[in-house]
Parts: sequence; structure tokens; C-alpha cells
Amino acid sequence: LSSSSAASDVYKRQEEWFEERLIDKNTFIWIIEDNSIPIGQIRFQYSIHNFYEVDIFIMKKYRKLGVASFALKEAEKVSKIKPLRAIIKNNNQKSYAFFLKNGFCLNSTNEDYVSLVKV
Repeated sequence: LSSSSAASDVYKRQEEWFEERLIDKNTFIWIIEDNSIPIGQIRFQYSIHNFYEVDIFIMKKYRKLGVASFALKEAEKVSKIKPLRAIIKNNNQKSYAFFLKNGFCLNSTNEDYVSLVKV
């Protein structure tokens, strides 16, 4: 398998995953913009564990400006969805601090991940 073929397969799987998210009635995605320029996204996706998993991405240039906190608060206000859960890698201290600062509480840990919830 050539590297370009492998990259094409990865892109195709990501595209299929994204299309599934768009039609999934239990997934909510917001694009974060700055003057109509996309700078990130936030997603709430229902899991089988009765939580909406939270995923946030902000382009590096826009980090540490309060954009993610603002977007999370707005998404919570618009969707009125609870409980929320964020699962982050143990070594990701910035994400851990971000979710604590935004009202999440430690739920559980294992050797690889930390789970934080907001009810």
C-alpha cells in the first residue's frame, strides 16, 4: 500500500465519519468563526454511557484568547444539553485545566485517560 493510497483511505474514512455526524440526530456540531473565517469547532455527541461527549478544536493562533470557553458556554446555552463529558489524555494538562475552569468535575481516571463531567 503506497503512502498516497493510505492517506486517501484515511481521508475517505474521515469524510464518511463526518457525513455520519452531520446526519446523526444525537450529534451537534458548531463551527467557530472569527469574521466569517472558520477557526475551530465544538461537537457534542451522545454516547451509549448517557453523556454527550465534548470535543473542541481551536486553531493554534486563536488559543489562549478565551475563544474555547466562550464557544463552550454558547453551545451549552443553545443546546441545553446535559450531562456533558470530556475524555482527555492524562498528560494533557491544558485540556484538564480548561474543563475544570469551565465547570467540569473529575469523574474517573485510568492509566491513559481522565474523564470530566458537567451535570
